[in-house]
Amino acid sequence: MPCGASGPLDAAAHPWRRTIELIKTLGVFLTRELAKVTGLALVAFTLVMTIFAIIEPLRKEGLAAGQLAALLAYTVPITLSLTLPVAALFASTIVYGRFAQDNELTACRASGLSTVRVLKPAMALGAVVTVLSLLLSNYITPKMMQLTEQSAKANVLGIVRQRFRTQGYVDYDRGQQVVHADSVEQDHDTLDLRGVVAVDGRKKDDIRILTASNAVVQFDQSDGRTFVTVSLIRPTVMRTSSRDIIEQASMPLPPRLLSDRVREDASWYEWDRLLGTLKDPAANSEIASLLTKIQRRLANDVLSREIASEVNAARSYEGLTLEGETYAIRAAGAEVTDKETVALRSQARDGQVTRSVEVAVKRDGLVRQIIRAESGSIEINWALGQDAPKATLSLKDGVTVSGGAAGGLQRRTDWESPPLAVPKDVLDRAAGIPLADICLRGNEMTSSKSIRRDIDELNLNEIPRLTNRIKGELHGRIAYGISCFLMVAMGAALGLMFRGGQIISAFALAAIPATIVIIMMLMGKQLVRRIDLPTVYGLSAIWGGIVALMIADLCVYLHLSRK
Repeated sequence: MPCGASGPLDAAAHPWRRTIELIKTLGVFLTRELAKVTGLALVAFTLVMTIFAIIEPLRKEGLAAGQLAALLAYTVPITLSLTLPVAALFASTIVYGRFAQDNELTACRASGLSTVRVLKPAMALGAVVTVLSLLLSNYITPKMMQLTEQSAKANVLGIVRQRFRTQGYVDYDRGQQVVHADSVEQDHDTLDLRGVVAVDGRKKDDIRILTASNAVVQFDQSDGRTFVTVSLIRPTVMRTSSRDIIEQASMPLPPRLLSDRVREDASWYEWDRLLGTLKDPAANSEIASLLTKIQRRLANDVLSREIASEVNAARSYEGLTLEGETYAIRAAGAEVTDKETVALRSQARDGQVTRSVEVAVKRDGLVRQIIRAESGSIEINWALGQDAPKATLSLKDGVTVSGGAAGGLQRRTDWESPPLAVPKDVLDRAAGIPLADICLRGNEMTSSKSIRRDIDELNLNEIPRLTNRIKGELHGRIAYGISCFLMVAMGAALGLMFRGGQIISAFALAAIPATIVIIMMLMGKQLVRRIDLPTVYGLSAIWGGIVALMIADLCVYLHLSRK
Protein backbone atom coordinates (compact mmCIF):
# COMPACT_ATOMS: atom_id res chain seq x y z
CA MET A 1 0.00 0.00 0.00
CA PRO A 2 1.42 3.38 -0.99
CA CYS A 3 2.63 5.62 1.74
CA GLY A 4 -0.03 8.05 2.83
CA ALA A 5 -2.89 6.10 1.29
CA SER A 6 -6.07 5.79 3.24
CA GLY A 7 -7.11 2.30 4.05
CA PRO A 8 -9.89 0.59 5.94
CA LEU A 9 -7.98 0.92 9.27
CA ASP A 10 -7.70 4.69 8.95
CA ALA A 11 -11.34 4.99 8.07
CA ALA A 12 -12.31 3.05 11.16
CA ALA A 13 -10.02 5.15 13.37
CA HIS A 14 -11.35 8.46 12.04
CA PRO A 15 -14.52 8.53 14.22
CA TRP A 16 -12.43 7.88 17.29
CA ARG A 17 -10.20 10.86 16.51
CA ARG A 18 -13.24 13.03 16.17
CA THR A 19 -14.57 11.76 19.51
CA ILE A 20 -11.26 12.43 21.24
CA GLU A 21 -11.10 15.93 19.79
CA LEU A 22 -14.70 16.52 20.88
CA ILE A 23 -13.89 15.39 24.43
CA LYS A 24 -10.84 17.67 24.58
CA THR A 25 -12.76 20.66 23.20
CA LEU A 26 -15.67 20.04 25.54
CA GLY A 27 -13.37 19.65 28.54
CA VAL A 28 -11.53 22.89 27.76
CA PHE A 29 -14.81 24.76 27.26
CA LEU A 30 -16.42 23.54 30.49
CA THR A 31 -13.22 24.03 32.49
CA ARG A 32 -12.87 27.59 31.22
CA GLU A 33 -16.50 28.41 31.99
CA LEU A 34 -16.30 26.85 35.45
CA ALA A 35 -13.10 28.77 36.26
CA LYS A 36 -14.58 32.06 35.01
CA VAL A 37 -17.87 31.83 36.91
CA THR A 38 -16.15 30.47 40.04
CA GLY A 39 -13.67 33.35 40.01
CA LEU A 40 -16.36 36.01 39.59
CA ALA A 41 -18.58 34.51 42.29
CA LEU A 42 -15.59 34.05 44.60
CA VAL A 43 -14.56 37.71 44.31
CA ALA A 44 -18.09 38.93 44.96
CA PHE A 45 -18.82 36.64 47.92
CA THR A 46 -15.40 37.20 49.53
CA LEU A 47 -15.42 41.00 49.31
CA VAL A 48 -18.94 41.28 50.69
CA MET A 49 -18.22 38.98 53.62
CA THR A 50 -14.82 40.51 54.38
CA ILE A 51 -15.81 44.17 54.27
CA PHE A 52 -19.20 44.09 55.94
CA ALA A 53 -18.75 41.21 58.37
CA ILE A 54 -15.19 41.82 59.58
CA ILE A 55 -13.46 44.99 58.40
CA GLU A 56 -16.26 47.48 59.06
CA PRO A 57 -16.70 46.55 62.77
CA LEU A 58 -12.92 46.74 63.29
CA ARG A 59 -12.76 50.13 61.55
CA LYS A 60 -15.21 51.49 64.09
CA GLU A 61 -12.84 50.35 66.84
CA GLY A 62 -10.23 52.87 65.68
CA LEU A 63 -7.87 51.04 63.33
CA ALA A 64 -5.76 53.24 61.07
CA ALA A 65 -6.10 53.12 57.25
CA GLY A 66 -2.79 51.27 56.80
CA GLN A 67 -3.74 48.69 59.40
CA LEU A 68 -7.13 48.22 57.76
CA ALA A 69 -5.41 47.51 54.45
CA ALA A 70 -3.08 44.97 56.09
CA LEU A 71 -6.01 43.46 57.95
CA LEU A 72 -7.91 43.10 54.67
CA ALA A 73 -4.98 41.18 53.18
CA TYR A 74 -4.91 38.88 56.21
CA THR A 75 -8.67 38.39 56.30
CA VAL A 76 -9.25 37.51 52.63
CA PRO A 77 -7.64 34.01 52.90
CA ILE A 78 -9.78 33.37 55.98
CA THR A 79 -13.02 34.16 54.19
CA LEU A 80 -11.88 32.22 51.13
CA SER A 81 -12.17 29.00 53.11
CA LEU A 82 -15.87 29.81 53.53
CA THR A 83 -16.72 31.33 50.16
CA LEU A 84 -14.72 29.03 47.86
CA PRO A 85 -17.04 25.99 48.17
CA VAL A 86 -20.13 28.21 47.76
CA ALA A 87 -18.67 29.87 44.67
CA ALA A 88 -17.74 26.50 43.15
CA LEU A 89 -21.21 25.12 43.88
CA PHE A 90 -22.80 28.18 42.29
CA ALA A 91 -20.54 27.95 39.22
CA SER A 92 -21.11 24.25 38.64
CA THR A 93 -24.88 24.66 38.85
CA ILE A 94 -25.01 27.69 36.54
CA VAL A 95 -22.53 26.40 33.93
CA TYR A 96 -24.09 22.95 33.61
CA GLY A 97 -27.61 24.34 33.77
CA ARG A 98 -26.84 26.64 30.86
CA PHE A 99 -25.08 23.76 29.10
CA ALA A 100 -28.27 21.69 29.29
CA GLN A 101 -30.48 24.66 28.45
CA ASP A 102 -28.64 25.19 25.14
CA ASN A 103 -29.23 21.52 24.22
CA GLU A 104 -25.49 20.90 24.19
CA LEU A 105 -26.02 17.94 26.48
CA THR A 106 -28.32 16.38 23.88
CA ALA A 107 -25.68 16.90 21.20
CA CYS A 108 -23.03 15.25 23.38
CA ARG A 109 -25.24 12.23 23.95
CA ALA A 110 -25.90 12.01 20.24
CA SER A 111 -22.12 11.93 19.68
CA GLY A 112 -21.78 8.99 22.01
CA LEU A 113 -20.51 10.86 25.09
CA SER A 114 -21.90 9.70 28.43
CA THR A 115 -23.30 12.15 30.97
CA VAL A 116 -20.68 11.13 33.53
CA ARG A 117 -17.89 12.02 31.08
CA VAL A 118 -19.48 15.45 30.59
CA LEU A 119 -19.46 15.94 34.38
CA LYS A 120 -15.72 15.19 34.72
CA PRO A 121 -14.66 18.89 34.65
CA ALA A 122 -17.02 19.53 37.59
CA MET A 123 -15.48 16.61 39.47
CA ALA A 124 -12.03 18.05 38.77
CA LEU A 125 -13.20 21.43 40.09
CA GLY A 126 -14.55 19.70 43.19
CA ALA A 127 -11.21 17.94 43.73
CA VAL A 128 -9.32 21.25 43.39
CA VAL A 129 -11.70 22.97 45.83
CA THR A 130 -11.25 20.11 48.29
CA VAL A 131 -7.46 20.38 48.20
CA LEU A 132 -7.56 24.19 48.49
CA SER A 133 -10.05 24.02 51.37
CA LEU A 134 -7.85 21.60 53.28
CA LEU A 135 -4.79 23.79 52.70
CA LEU A 136 -6.67 26.92 53.73
CA SER A 137 -8.22 25.46 56.87
CA ASN A 138 -5.16 23.55 58.05
CA TYR A 139 -2.29 25.91 57.26
CA ILE A 140 -3.09 29.24 55.62
CA THR A 141 -6.10 30.37 57.67
CA PRO A 142 -4.44 29.72 61.08
CA LYS A 143 -1.41 31.75 59.99
CA MET A 144 -3.60 34.61 58.77
CA MET A 145 -5.52 34.57 62.05
CA GLN A 146 -2.27 35.07 63.94
CA LEU A 147 -1.34 38.00 61.70
CA THR A 148 -4.83 39.47 62.11
CA GLU A 149 -4.53 39.27 65.88
CA GLN A 150 -1.11 40.91 65.82
CA SER A 151 -2.41 43.72 63.60
CA ALA A 152 -5.32 44.42 65.92
CA LYS A 153 -3.10 44.33 69.02
CA ALA A 154 -0.61 46.69 67.38
CA ASN A 155 -3.18 49.46 67.60
CA VAL A 156 -4.64 48.81 71.05
CA LEU A 157 -3.84 52.40 71.95
CA GLY A 158 -6.01 53.66 69.10
CA ILE A 159 -8.80 51.23 70.01
CA VAL A 160 -8.87 52.34 73.66
CA ARG A 161 -8.72 56.00 72.61
CA GLN A 162 -11.66 55.45 70.26
CA ARG A 163 -13.68 53.83 73.04
CA PHE A 164 -13.09 56.80 75.34
CA ARG A 165 -14.18 59.19 72.59
CA THR A 166 -17.28 57.28 71.54
CA GLN A 167 -18.44 55.82 74.88
CA GLY A 168 -16.80 58.19 77.34
CA TYR A 169 -15.52 55.23 79.39
CA VAL A 170 -13.86 51.83 79.21
CA ASP A 171 -14.55 48.81 81.38
CA TYR A 172 -12.68 45.58 82.01
CA ASP A 173 -13.62 42.19 83.43
CA ARG A 174 -17.36 42.78 83.08
CA GLY A 175 -17.40 46.05 84.91
CA GLN A 176 -15.01 45.17 87.76
CA GLN A 177 -12.96 48.21 86.73
CA VAL A 178 -14.60 51.19 85.00
CA VAL A 179 -12.78 54.37 84.02
CA HIS A 180 -14.61 57.48 82.75
CA ALA A 181 -12.88 60.51 81.21
CA ASP A 182 -14.28 63.81 79.95
CA SER A 183 -11.55 64.02 77.29
CA VAL A 184 -8.61 61.98 76.02
CA GLU A 185 -5.43 62.90 74.12
CA GLN A 186 -2.69 60.68 72.74
CA ASP A 187 0.89 61.35 73.81
CA HIS A 188 3.27 58.98 71.97
CA ASP A 189 2.69 55.56 73.59
CA THR A 190 0.32 56.72 76.34
CA LEU A 191 -3.07 58.38 76.70
CA ASP A 192 -3.67 61.49 78.82
CA LEU A 193 -7.11 61.62 80.44
CA ARG A 194 -8.92 64.68 81.82
CA GLY A 195 -11.79 64.71 84.29
CA VAL A 196 -11.41 61.12 85.49
CA VAL A 197 -13.78 59.05 87.60
CA ALA A 198 -12.83 55.42 88.22
CA VAL A 199 -14.55 52.56 90.04
CA ASP A 200 -12.59 49.55 91.28
CA GLY A 201 -15.14 46.85 92.05
CA ARG A 202 -12.92 43.81 92.49
CA LYS A 203 -14.11 43.47 96.08
CA LYS A 204 -17.88 43.71 96.25
CA ASP A 205 -17.82 44.59 99.94
CA ASP A 206 -15.13 47.24 99.49
CA ILE A 207 -15.69 49.17 96.25
CA ARG A 208 -13.30 52.08 95.66
CA ILE A 209 -14.39 55.26 93.90
CA LEU A 210 -11.58 57.51 92.68
CA THR A 211 -11.74 60.98 91.17
CA ALA A 212 -8.86 62.94 89.65
CA SER A 213 -8.26 65.81 87.28
CA ASN A 214 -5.69 63.86 85.29
CA ALA A 215 -4.67 60.28 84.62
CA VAL A 216 -2.23 58.45 82.36
CA VAL A 217 -3.03 55.21 80.50
CA GLN A 218 -0.01 52.97 79.81
CA PHE A 219 0.22 49.79 77.75
CA ASP A 220 2.56 46.87 78.44
CA GLN A 221 3.25 43.59 76.67
CA SER A 222 3.75 40.35 78.62
CA ASP A 223 3.56 36.73 77.42
CA GLY A 224 2.17 37.93 74.10
CA ARG A 225 -0.70 39.71 75.85
CA THR A 226 -1.39 43.41 76.23
CA PHE A 227 -2.11 44.96 79.62
CA VAL A 228 -3.40 48.43 80.34
CA THR A 229 -2.68 50.39 83.53
CA VAL A 230 -4.51 53.58 84.49
CA SER A 231 -2.54 55.81 86.90
CA LEU A 232 -4.55 58.58 88.53
CA ILE A 233 -2.64 61.73 89.55
CA ARG A 234 -3.52 63.17 92.98
CA PRO A 235 -6.76 61.24 93.27
CA THR A 236 -9.41 61.46 95.95
CA VAL A 237 -10.29 57.96 97.15
CA MET A 238 -13.59 56.93 98.72
CA ARG A 239 -14.44 53.39 99.84
CA THR A 240 -17.82 51.83 100.53
CA SER A 241 -16.39 50.00 103.58
CA SER A 242 -15.13 53.20 105.20
CA ARG A 243 -16.24 56.77 105.77
CA ASP A 244 -12.70 58.08 105.33
CA ILE A 245 -11.89 60.19 102.25
CA ILE A 246 -8.19 60.01 101.41
CA GLU A 247 -6.12 62.09 99.03
CA GLN A 248 -3.00 60.50 97.58
CA ALA A 249 -0.14 61.71 95.41
CA SER A 250 -0.87 59.06 92.77
CA MET A 251 -2.61 55.71 92.50
CA PRO A 252 -2.25 53.17 89.68
CA LEU A 253 -5.22 50.88 89.25
CA PRO A 254 -4.34 47.20 88.97
CA PRO A 255 -3.24 46.25 85.42
CA ARG A 256 -6.03 44.74 83.39
CA LEU A 257 -5.84 42.41 80.42
CA LEU A 258 -7.29 43.94 77.29
CA SER A 259 -9.89 41.80 75.58
CA ASP A 260 -8.15 39.93 72.79
CA ARG A 261 -9.56 40.59 69.35
CA VAL A 262 -8.94 36.97 68.38
CA ARG A 263 -9.16 34.45 71.19
CA GLU A 264 -6.97 31.41 71.02
CA ASP A 265 -9.13 28.56 69.91
CA ALA A 266 -8.40 25.13 68.53
CA SER A 267 -10.46 26.13 65.48
CA TRP A 268 -7.56 28.35 64.38
CA TYR A 269 -4.74 25.86 65.03
CA GLU A 270 -2.57 24.51 62.26
CA TRP A 271 -2.88 20.78 61.67
CA ASP A 272 0.46 19.95 63.30
CA ARG A 273 -0.41 22.06 66.31
CA LEU A 274 -3.74 20.28 66.70
CA LEU A 275 -1.94 16.95 66.89
CA GLY A 276 0.71 18.36 69.25
CA THR A 277 -1.86 19.87 71.61
CA LEU A 278 -3.80 16.61 71.64
CA LYS A 279 -0.67 14.93 73.05
CA ASP A 280 0.28 17.83 75.39
CA PRO A 281 -2.71 20.01 76.44
CA ALA A 282 -0.31 22.48 78.10
CA ALA A 283 0.59 23.66 74.59
CA ASN A 284 -2.75 25.48 74.66
CA SER A 285 -2.21 28.93 76.20
CA GLU A 286 -5.46 28.81 78.19
CA ILE A 287 -4.57 25.48 79.78
CA ALA A 288 -1.02 26.71 80.38
CA SER A 289 -2.44 29.86 81.99
CA LEU A 290 -4.65 27.78 84.30
CA LEU A 291 -1.69 25.58 85.22
CA THR A 292 0.45 28.64 85.91
CA LYS A 293 -2.30 30.12 88.06
CA ILE A 294 -2.49 26.93 90.12
CA GLN A 295 1.30 26.84 90.29
CA ARG A 296 1.32 30.34 91.76
CA ARG A 297 -1.50 29.57 94.16
CA LEU A 298 0.50 26.62 95.47
CA ALA A 299 3.42 28.98 96.13
CA ASN A 300 1.05 31.47 97.81
CA ASP A 301 -0.33 28.69 99.97
CA VAL A 302 3.15 27.72 101.13
CA LEU A 303 4.00 31.35 101.97
CA SER A 304 0.68 31.88 103.78
CA ARG A 305 1.26 28.84 105.95
CA GLU A 306 4.80 29.98 106.76
CA ILE A 307 3.48 33.37 107.90
CA ALA A 308 0.74 31.73 110.00
CA SER A 309 3.25 29.31 111.52
CA GLU A 310 5.62 32.14 112.57
CA VAL A 311 2.81 34.25 114.02
CA ASN A 312 1.24 31.33 115.93
CA ALA A 313 4.67 30.53 117.39
CA ALA A 314 4.65 34.06 118.94
CA ARG A 315 7.40 35.19 116.60
CA SER A 316 7.53 38.20 114.30
CA TYR A 317 7.32 37.53 110.60
CA GLU A 318 9.61 39.93 108.70
CA GLY A 319 9.63 38.61 105.14
CA LEU A 320 7.56 41.38 103.51
CA THR A 321 9.49 44.44 102.32
CA LEU A 322 9.13 47.65 100.33
CA GLU A 323 12.00 49.86 99.13
CA GLY A 324 14.29 49.08 102.04
CA GLU A 325 11.53 48.94 104.66
CA THR A 326 10.58 45.75 106.46
CA TYR A 327 7.07 45.09 107.74
CA ALA A 328 7.27 43.03 110.92
CA ILE A 329 3.97 41.29 111.76
CA ARG A 330 2.80 40.05 115.17
CA ALA A 331 -0.60 38.83 116.34
CA ALA A 332 -2.24 36.63 118.95
CA GLY A 333 -3.06 34.11 116.25
CA ALA A 334 -3.26 33.53 112.51
CA GLU A 335 -5.22 31.27 110.24
CA VAL A 336 -4.92 30.53 106.51
CA THR A 337 -8.24 30.82 104.70
CA ASP A 338 -9.24 28.79 101.67
CA LYS A 339 -8.14 31.64 99.34
CA GLU A 340 -4.50 31.75 100.55
CA THR A 341 -5.26 34.78 102.74
CA VAL A 342 -3.85 34.94 106.27
CA ALA A 343 -6.42 36.12 108.82
CA LEU A 344 -4.79 37.84 111.82
CA ARG A 345 -6.60 38.03 115.17
CA SER A 346 -6.05 39.72 118.50
CA GLN A 347 -6.59 38.43 122.03
CA ALA A 348 -9.16 39.88 124.41
CA ARG A 349 -10.08 39.37 128.05
CA ASP A 350 -13.11 40.82 129.81
CA GLY A 351 -13.91 42.86 126.72
CA GLN A 352 -10.45 44.43 126.62
CA VAL A 353 -7.85 43.74 123.96
CA THR A 354 -4.79 42.35 125.73
CA ARG A 355 -2.80 41.55 122.60
CA SER A 356 -3.51 43.31 119.35
CA VAL A 357 -2.48 42.75 115.76
CA GLU A 358 0.70 44.78 115.26
CA VAL A 359 2.67 45.82 112.20
CA ALA A 360 6.02 47.52 112.78
CA VAL A 361 7.59 49.30 109.81
CA LYS A 362 11.38 49.13 110.12
CA ARG A 363 14.24 50.70 108.22
CA ASP A 364 17.86 49.78 108.97
CA GLY A 365 16.66 47.89 112.04
CA LEU A 366 14.89 50.92 113.54
CA VAL A 367 11.11 51.07 113.99
CA ARG A 368 9.70 54.02 112.01
CA GLN A 369 5.99 53.36 112.43
CA ILE A 370 3.70 51.03 114.40
CA ILE A 371 0.16 50.17 113.41
CA ARG A 372 -2.14 48.27 115.78
CA ALA A 373 -5.65 46.93 115.32
CA GLU A 374 -8.07 44.31 116.58
CA SER A 375 -7.98 42.26 113.37
CA GLY A 376 -6.24 42.13 110.04
CA SER A 377 -5.37 40.07 107.00
CA ILE A 378 -2.55 39.42 104.54
CA GLU A 379 -3.53 38.89 100.92
CA ILE A 380 -1.01 37.64 98.38
CA ASN A 381 -1.70 38.26 94.69
CA TRP A 382 0.05 37.86 91.36
CA ALA A 383 -1.11 40.99 89.59
CA LEU A 384 -1.83 40.80 85.87
CA GLY A 385 1.24 41.48 83.77
CA GLN A 386 3.57 41.15 86.78
CA ASP A 387 6.27 38.51 87.17
CA ALA A 388 6.29 38.56 90.96
CA PRO A 389 3.58 38.38 93.63
CA LYS A 390 2.74 41.21 95.97
CA ALA A 391 1.34 41.05 99.50
CA THR A 392 -1.08 43.59 100.97
CA LEU A 393 -1.57 44.09 104.71
CA SER A 394 -5.02 45.25 105.82
CA LEU A 395 -5.92 46.17 109.43
CA LYS A 396 -9.33 47.18 110.76
CA ASP A 397 -11.31 47.73 113.97
CA GLY A 398 -9.69 50.15 116.39
CA VAL A 399 -6.74 51.03 114.23
CA THR A 400 -4.04 53.27 115.72
CA VAL A 401 -1.01 54.59 113.84
CA SER A 402 1.97 55.95 115.71
CA GLY A 403 5.12 57.49 114.27
CA GLY A 404 5.66 57.99 110.57
CA ALA A 405 5.65 61.28 108.70
CA ALA A 406 2.58 62.62 110.53
CA GLY A 407 3.96 61.83 113.99
CA GLY A 408 1.84 61.45 117.12
CA LEU A 409 -1.01 58.97 117.46
CA GLN A 410 -3.71 58.70 114.82
CA ARG A 411 -6.95 56.74 115.07
CA ARG A 412 -8.49 55.32 111.93
CA THR A 413 -11.21 52.89 110.94
CA ASP A 414 -8.81 50.87 108.79
CA TRP A 415 -5.30 50.83 107.34
CA GLU A 416 -3.80 49.23 104.24
CA SER A 417 -0.19 48.88 103.20
CA PRO A 418 1.14 49.44 99.70
CA PRO A 419 1.85 46.26 97.69
CA LEU A 420 4.80 44.58 99.40
CA ALA A 421 7.49 42.36 97.92
CA VAL A 422 7.50 38.75 99.09
CA PRO A 423 10.63 36.67 99.77
CA LYS A 424 12.52 35.52 96.69
CA ASP A 425 12.17 31.87 97.65
CA VAL A 426 8.45 32.15 96.85
CA LEU A 427 9.35 32.80 93.23
CA ASP A 428 11.77 29.88 93.32
CA ARG A 429 9.02 27.63 94.67
CA ALA A 430 6.65 28.69 91.92
CA ALA A 431 9.24 28.14 89.18
CA GLY A 432 10.30 24.81 90.68
CA ILE A 433 6.89 23.16 90.36
CA PRO A 434 6.65 21.49 86.91
CA LEU A 435 3.34 22.18 85.21
CA ALA A 436 2.94 18.51 84.30
CA ASP A 437 3.19 17.53 87.98
CA ILE A 438 0.23 19.78 88.85
CA CYS A 439 -2.11 17.57 86.85
CA LEU A 440 -0.57 14.33 88.11
CA ARG A 441 -0.03 15.02 91.81
CA GLY A 442 -1.18 18.56 92.51
CA ASN A 443 -3.62 17.41 95.20
CA GLU A 444 -0.67 16.00 97.15
CA MET A 445 1.04 19.41 97.26
CA THR A 446 -1.60 21.25 99.26
CA SER A 447 -4.41 20.83 101.76
CA SER A 448 -6.31 23.84 100.37
CA LYS A 449 -9.77 22.74 99.26
CA SER A 450 -9.99 25.66 96.85
CA ILE A 451 -6.75 24.75 95.06
CA ARG A 452 -7.77 21.10 94.92
CA ARG A 453 -11.07 22.10 93.35
CA ASP A 454 -9.17 24.05 90.68
CA ILE A 455 -6.95 21.03 89.96
CA ASP A 456 -9.95 18.72 89.71
CA GLU A 457 -11.72 21.22 87.45
CA LEU A 458 -8.66 21.25 85.19
CA ASN A 459 -8.33 17.46 85.01
CA LEU A 460 -12.02 16.59 84.81
CA ASN A 461 -13.38 19.46 82.71
CA GLU A 462 -10.95 21.87 81.05
CA ILE A 463 -8.45 19.39 79.60
CA PRO A 464 -11.10 16.86 78.43
CA ARG A 465 -13.08 19.71 76.87
CA LEU A 466 -9.96 20.88 75.00
CA THR A 467 -9.04 17.41 73.75
CA ASN A 468 -12.63 16.79 72.61
CA ARG A 469 -12.64 20.14 70.80
CA ILE A 470 -9.45 19.15 69.00
CA LYS A 471 -10.87 15.76 68.01
CA GLY A 472 -13.96 17.48 66.62
CA GLU A 473 -11.79 19.95 64.73
CA LEU A 474 -9.62 17.22 63.19
CA HIS A 475 -12.61 15.23 61.98
CA GLY A 476 -14.55 18.35 60.98
CA ARG A 477 -11.80 19.67 58.70
CA ILE A 478 -11.41 16.38 56.86
CA ALA A 479 -15.18 16.01 56.53
CA TYR A 480 -15.56 19.59 55.30
CA GLY A 481 -12.91 19.07 52.64
CA ILE A 482 -14.64 15.92 51.37
CA SER A 483 -18.01 17.69 51.40
CA CYS A 484 -16.63 20.34 49.01
CA PHE A 485 -16.11 17.71 46.32
CA LEU A 486 -19.52 16.17 46.94
CA MET A 487 -21.32 19.53 46.89
CA VAL A 488 -19.75 20.67 43.61
CA ALA A 489 -20.52 17.29 42.01
CA MET A 490 -24.12 17.54 43.22
CA GLY A 491 -24.50 21.09 41.91
CA ALA A 492 -23.30 20.14 38.43
CA ALA A 493 -25.60 17.12 38.26
CA LEU A 494 -28.64 19.09 39.36
CA GLY A 495 -27.75 21.82 36.88
CA LEU A 496 -28.07 19.24 34.08
CA MET A 497 -31.34 17.93 35.46
CA PHE A 498 -32.95 21.38 35.96
CA ARG A 499 -32.55 23.26 32.72
CA GLY A 500 -33.96 26.52 31.36
CA GLY A 501 -35.41 28.98 33.89
CA GLN A 502 -34.93 26.49 36.68
CA ILE A 503 -31.17 27.04 37.02
CA ILE A 504 -31.60 29.12 40.16
CA SER A 505 -33.94 26.47 41.51
CA ALA A 506 -31.24 23.90 40.85
CA PHE A 507 -28.70 25.98 42.78
CA ALA A 508 -31.14 26.39 45.68
CA LEU A 509 -31.85 22.67 45.64
CA ALA A 510 -28.11 21.88 45.60
CA ALA A 511 -27.57 24.28 48.49
CA ILE A 512 -30.10 22.42 50.66
CA PRO A 513 -28.02 19.25 51.19
CA ALA A 514 -24.89 21.40 51.50
CA THR A 515 -26.57 23.42 54.24
CA ILE A 516 -27.72 20.26 56.01
CA VAL A 517 -24.19 18.85 55.88
CA ILE A 518 -22.72 22.07 57.32
CA ILE A 519 -25.33 22.14 60.08
CA MET A 520 -24.63 18.51 60.96
CA MET A 521 -20.89 19.24 61.07
CA LEU A 522 -21.38 22.19 63.41
CA MET A 523 -23.80 20.21 65.54
CA GLY A 524 -21.40 17.28 65.63
CA LYS A 525 -18.49 19.48 66.70
CA GLN A 526 -20.64 20.92 69.49
CA LEU A 527 -21.60 17.42 70.63
CA VAL A 528 -17.96 16.31 70.60
CA ARG A 529 -17.07 19.24 72.88
CA ARG A 530 -19.52 18.05 75.52
CA ILE A 531 -17.62 15.97 78.01
CA ASP A 532 -20.81 14.47 79.41
CA LEU A 533 -21.48 12.62 76.14
CA PRO A 534 -19.43 9.97 74.34
CA THR A 535 -17.50 11.51 71.45
CA VAL A 536 -18.95 8.90 69.10
CA TYR A 537 -22.24 10.84 69.07
CA GLY A 538 -20.62 13.98 67.73
CA LEU A 539 -18.39 12.12 65.27
CA SER A 540 -21.44 10.26 63.98
CA ALA A 541 -23.16 13.58 63.30
CA ILE A 542 -20.08 14.96 61.50
CA TRP A 543 -19.65 11.95 59.24
CA GLY A 544 -23.35 11.13 58.99
CA GLY A 545 -23.93 14.20 56.85
CA ILE A 546 -21.03 13.24 54.57
CA VAL A 547 -22.34 9.69 54.14
CA ALA A 548 -25.85 10.99 53.38
CA LEU A 549 -24.50 13.46 50.79
CA MET A 550 -22.38 10.75 49.22
CA ILE A 551 -25.41 8.47 48.88
CA ALA A 552 -27.41 11.33 47.34
CA ASP A 553 -24.61 11.97 44.83
CA LEU A 554 -24.47 8.29 43.86
CA CYS A 555 -28.24 8.20 43.35
CA VAL A 556 -28.22 11.32 41.16
CA TYR A 557 -25.27 10.13 39.06
CA LEU A 558 -26.80 6.68 38.68
CA HIS A 559 -29.98 8.33 37.41
CA LEU A 560 -28.02 10.47 34.91
CA SER A 561 -25.92 7.55 33.69
CA ARG A 562 -29.04 5.73 32.51
CA LYS A 563 -29.94 8.53 30.13
